[in-house]
Amino acid sequence: MRVEPSGAVIDALPGETIIEAARRSGFLWPSICGGEGSCRTCFVTVLEGASALSPVDSLEQRGLDELYRSPRNIGILRLACQARPNGVVQVKRRGVRRATTAPDMFDPPTTEGVLHDPH
Repeated sequence: MRVEPSGAVIDALPGETIIEAARRSGFLWPSICGGEGSCRTCFVTVLEGASALSPVDSLEQRGLDELYRSPRNIGILRLACQARPNGVVQVKRRGVRRATTAPDMFDPPTTEGVLHDPH
């Protein structure tokens, strides 16, 4: 699978969603709900290979119905947390980038190396 405009190439394992494959491959994907299908922020525009994606289920269809109501969205849309590629696919999604080794702002703080006073 190729993600534009970043040019990221991501291999999906059988049964993986687009977002699962991206995360496993070390990419950050814009999402608020963490892949539960409720926020619709992970949507992609399918540029090539729409027939190589899993069929749309009822959960994804509800999200897509909301997205298609927006006049700015044109083209074939899918939710990355629901669509499962099973062939060559090219999608467009801004904000997809390699994860860094820097701590994420949502990661809990670590206490490693911190001395605690036992009293």
